[in-house]
Amino acid sequence: MPTTVEMLLRDAAAHPGDTKPLVVLVLHALPNRNCQSRGAATSAICCHYVPLGGGATACDHSPNGGGGACEVGLDEYRTDVVDALAALLHEHQAQVPVALILEPSYASLALGTSAPKCTDAVTQHAYAAGVEYAVQQFSSRAPRVALYLAAADGRQLGWGARVRSYVTQVSRLGPLAFKLRGFATNIGRYQPLGQLCPVTSGETLSAYCAKHSRDPCCGDRCGLIERFNSGVGELNYVHFLAKHLKTAMPGLEPRFVIDTARNGVPARGA
Repeated sequence: MPTTVEMLLRDAAAHPGDTKPLVVLVLHALPNRNCQSRGAATSAICCHYVPLGGGATACDHSPNGGGGACEVGLDEYRTDVVDALAALLHEHQAQVPVALILEPSYASLALGTSAPKCTDAVTQHAYAAGVEYAVQQFSSRAPRVALYLAAADGRQLGWGARVRSYVTQVSRLGPLAFKLRGFATNIGRYQPLGQLCPVTSGETLSAYCAKHSRDPCCGDRCGLIERFNSGVGELNYVHFLAKHLKTAMPGLEPRFVIDTARNGVPARGA
């Protein structure tokens, strides 16, 4: 990883002219990172390993996560991933603008029984401790880097209980939450941007669209609104998420980046 990242940073710094290209990095390396996966996909770093046969291993996502904490996995993540990357960003931050997205993050923990592999205590500890360490190190050692925390997408977290669970996890960062420039959505999965509905304070998207069903902003191919999802379309979702973040952490002014790389993909049902 350091070699590849260092090459990107050096190439950007060598770009002719005074304005250097923005380098966007996604750090996808938390212990047990693929706990949402329904298949056999495993993670680069595990808290505890189970054999698959033929010498292959996978992360242990049993109810007790293999027993014990995740200190070995977290030590590997802290030293080999976060510390190494923070050192590179510290060295180059004055020459090159960088945006760093921490993904996955607390969104996996907010899915509850929809992501059963993420519910064991060991995985939850790995996510909470890993994200906290990463935010602390990058914000202190490379403060010029714009730091974003992944926040899934509206199809996953657009329900009140889920978004509140996510926001509760973010608020546990305390003062570190204010070191984040913002949040990144629509990375791992996809829904269209949609149009922002003029939902008033105290009103839900479901209530608005019940009265204005022909408003284009209520377009809902997957039938999420009738299930009381307020995150239909990423613009509605980030508005919904921002409201909860500001309520939980007064003074926080989050910015958002939305992955639109798949905007040409035809809309499909859920």
